[in-house]
Amino acid sequence: MACGTMFRLRKAAFLLTSCFSGALVAQPLVAQTPVDIVRIWQNFVVSRVAAEACKKVDDRANIQFQKNLLDVRIRAAQALQERNPSKSLDEIAVQMTSAEGIIGNRVAETIKRSGCSTPETEQLIALYEMHSNMKL
Repeated sequence: MACGTMFRLRKAAFLLTSCFSGALVAQPLVAQTPVDIVRIWQNFVVSRVAAEACKKVDDRANIQFQKNLLDVRIRAAQALQERNPSKSLDEIAVQMTSAEGIIGNRVAETIKRSGCSTPETEQLIALYEMHSNMKL
């Protein structure tokens, strides 16, 4: 990711909701700490919601995006289980699905209020395109 893009993403105003130890915790879109697979998964979820809400999804891009999201989701679930060894992968999957719904609703509401032309939404759509072009 280009330095300018990373800087702009750090400024993004969206908040994500993540599952850690069964608690829902609000976190910034992009952390200023080392890359974390859970945050990458969150970014995939947010970028997908933005692209869908703004009708920026085409079939080819969506197929590759879904493949990449599945890979990232599996790795994020494994990381969450390592952090929460008392939880099964099934429990983690349920929490992740719930978090995806919460994240999706928050982003969709923000886009509905602000529109698709805001710099933050445009950055998320660009992130979706980048995620769609990755070969994981």
